[in-house]
Amino acid sequence: MLAGLQGIREKLPTPPVLEQMPADLSDAEREWLGIRRRPGSLDEALELLEADDLARSWFSPNLFGAYVSLKRTEIRILEGLSPTKMCERYRNVY
Repeated sequence: MLAGLQGIREKLPTPPVLEQMPADLSDAEREWLGIRRRPGSLDEALELLEADDLARSWFSPNLFGAYVSLKRTEIRILEGLSPTKMCERYRNVY
């Protein structure tokens, strides 16, 4: 939501409407359209979040630090577990 509001405030152009799935486009087409693949892991997502000054600005420094720390702990806790065991852990927590 904050990303959308930021785009409105800055009067950024809306992305084009696609007639096909982004996965069906060539790498060159995706690059031209500015389409990037989603992060492949929580660790990768956190690295991208930490490197994004705009996204960081949406959080207070304390909240951002706590969130990233919590998610890094989550990564360590789940390390080496099978997908089934990971799901069991999440089920028990939530």
